[in-house]
Amino acid sequence: CSMVGEITGQFIIKAYQRGYRWEESQVSSMLNDIYQNGNTPYCLQPIVVRKLDKDTYELIDGQQRLTTLLILLKYIQREYKPRVTIQYTLSYETREKTAEFLDDINAEVAEDNIDFFYIYKAYKTIDEWFKTLSSKNNKDIEVADDMFGYLNKNVKVIWYEVSEDVDPIALFARLNIGKIALTNAELVKAMFLMNAGRTSLNHQKQIEMAFQWDEIEHSLHEN
Repeated sequence: CSMVGEITGQFIIKAYQRGYRWEESQVSSMLNDIYQNGNTPYCLQPIVVRKLDKDTYELIDGQQRLTTLLILLKYIQREYKPRVTIQYTLSYETREKTAEFLDDINAEVAEDNIDFFYIYKAYKTIDEWFKTLSSKNNKDIEVADDMFGYLNKNVKVIWYEVSEDVDPIALFARLNIGKIALTNAELVKAMFLMNAGRTSLNHQKQIEMAFQWDEIEHSLHEN
């Protein structure tokens, strides 16, 4: 296990993956669990990675959790603790500006794509959670101090690093095949890209296919 405060490096979310899709209830549930556990050790579900370089990892499983934790840390940094240092970043292969958006989550570009929309919604959920809890206790700075302390001293993730020869797309599909959160459409997308990787199609073609798939999904969310 690794403490959340000890997570360092750049995490790349490859084209075969879905984007960030956590709903308000899932974000709130994580916040409540962390806060209610307080100073008691608390372990989140696994983060599965494959090392690409010295400080760079391909994030195979745990994207939703790691992204939510990053949004939470960004919120605490922006609203309460501007001097704190966040030691890891996230970038999407099909969303080149995601890392930039995570550094400055705002409403102006939240509608640009479906990932930004969910990231912004998670940020607003965190904001509302803090304000609701603070209004009950009249101690917003204390709540921020407590949460930041818990993340650095008590909250852990199960860190699982696979070897370089592991097929990340096949592993992603296996890890998510039984999860309700991953839809059939998302599994089909992973399978398409896995099959494409076994043919003469190059990596750039996989990225193009994933981008087109995301554009279709984004369009289908429009009334």
